[in-house]
Amino acid sequence: MAKQQRSQPAKPHPGAPRGFEQLLETFGLDEKKRLQVLRAIRKEGENLSAYVFGKLPPQDLPAEEAVLGALMLERDAFGRIRHICSEETFYLEAHQIVFRAIHNLHEQGAPIDLLTVVDWLRKNKLENAVGGSYRLVEMTGRVASTAHLEYHVRMLYQLQKIRELIRRCSETIRRAYELEDVFDLYDQMHLGTKLVNPTALLRIRSMTEVVVKGAQAKPRRHLMGSLLRESDVCFIFGDEGCSKSILAFQIGDAVAAGRSAFVGPEFYNECTEGKKTIILDFELDDEDVADRYSEEVEAEFSKERTKAFHRFSDNFYRADINPECEDLKDLDLKIMRQIETLVEFEHPELLIIDNLSWLVSESHDPGIATAFVRKLMTISRRYAVSVLVVAHTPKRNTAEPLEARHLAGAKALSNFATNVIGIGISKLDSHKRYIKHIKNRKGIKVFTEENVATFTVAKSGPNLIWEYDGTTVESIHLSITDREEFERDMLERCMDLLRQGYSYRRIAEKTGHVWSHEKIRQKTNLREAEERAQQDRLSDQN
Repeated sequence: MAKQQRSQPAKPHPGAPRGFEQLLETFGLDEKKRLQVLRAIRKEGENLSAYVFGKLPPQDLPAEEAVLGALMLERDAFGRIRHICSEETFYLEAHQIVFRAIHNLHEQGAPIDLLTVVDWLRKNKLENAVGGSYRLVEMTGRVASTAHLEYHVRMLYQLQKIRELIRRCSETIRRAYELEDVFDLYDQMHLGTKLVNPTALLRIRSMTEVVVKGAQAKPRRHLMGSLLRESDVCFIFGDEGCSKSILAFQIGDAVAAGRSAFVGPEFYNECTEGKKTIILDFELDDEDVADRYSEEVEAEFSKERTKAFHRFSDNFYRADINPECEDLKDLDLKIMRQIETLVEFEHPELLIIDNLSWLVSESHDPGIATAFVRKLMTISRRYAVSVLVVAHTPKRNTAEPLEARHLAGAKALSNFATNVIGIGISKLDSHKRYIKHIKNRKGIKVFTEENVATFTVAKSGPNLIWEYDGTTVESIHLSITDREEFERDMLERCMDLLRQGYSYRRIAEKTGHVWSHEKIRQKTNLREAEERAQQDRLSDQN
């Protein structure tokens, strides 16, 4: 009987971690396979699953093709998934190249479709690397709908993270057999395998991590004093006809130019370099804007009348509804999606929406309005953009002070906003407005009921602006029961100051800007004319 041969111990392989060959023997690998593994582990982070377990890393090639096909079919698809999708999300190198083409087209602001992707690949001599243009046609041809795009991308993302986990665990095994410091090894393993779900609603972090990250955050600079800062979400609301749009355009033009919107330390702008600003204007057409920001002047070398226009900052842009767009179904939802696409492509630092009542046609419904505001909060945090939203108030009692409840959908909206600012029309002068700070999460409310900021809406050349008059108490701007008595008392004060030699502007300052200097001039001139007429009648009688 032949002697049974005993298996010989594997010969040590140069460079292999001590004890690692014994581990391989437990998997039942022959010597040739063990040599392949031993050569592989010398490479940093080599994946051992294909050698040891005889399996390819987890992947789903049909799903990868479906995602790429969808990205080439729907124009706005990339913006919906870019925060969780990268080249590494795709297993096949050819698919990574196609995604690279799509990503580069997106960064350039170019349209993404089959033709533009093929053109990019040809220009970069990568068409053959992906299997030719026919291969891309096959990808798009297999897509029936993009409705489940986000689901497929999350599935690929999970497979990507599993591949990373396998790679990190393989690296941990290699380092463990090299007898590295066990505590360092555990620390690295913990950090390397820590994963936060990017699509999860909640995230959990230690308080130390929160404080450290908050301390490292770049300080937010003021754009309009305490009323608006960088990355704020601010609401401005007021009655219909209170010139909210004029204020929104004035703020946008000032921030874009890097100057303060109003004269006065309360409205200082720390961003003197100017910020790219886009106003989404859903109320005015081009002719309305031109009429509002122009004036008739006499031509320089003739008596003909012509129009002079206000020169806005070159950093100030306006977006409106494309008149050629015919697909108006679910318009509110489409605009919400396109707002994020606009921010992503154009990179504004201030976004003004005029106004919420038009954009969210049922803004009195907290469910619809809240969904929109949450979207704005996400956009503001993700892209570090300041957002200023103009909104109407429902019909209110003008004898009551402005409060948060006067904002349509108040509780749902004001809870999310950083700042809430109310605008009131003064009952003393139809051209006078006042601003009241309703909410300020990050600072001190400067303009309260005892100290509202008052303005006069007036033309300054071709520009239509709010002129800052100073501060007053809110109560004098509200509806007053005995209006005649108040008017008489106010007129007597103005007449006394006029007799003392004060100018109309100075009288307006002395009386707390209750009336504009123009109204004071009109009122006092009329009183003086009445007094002269009375004196003339008395002279005739004598």
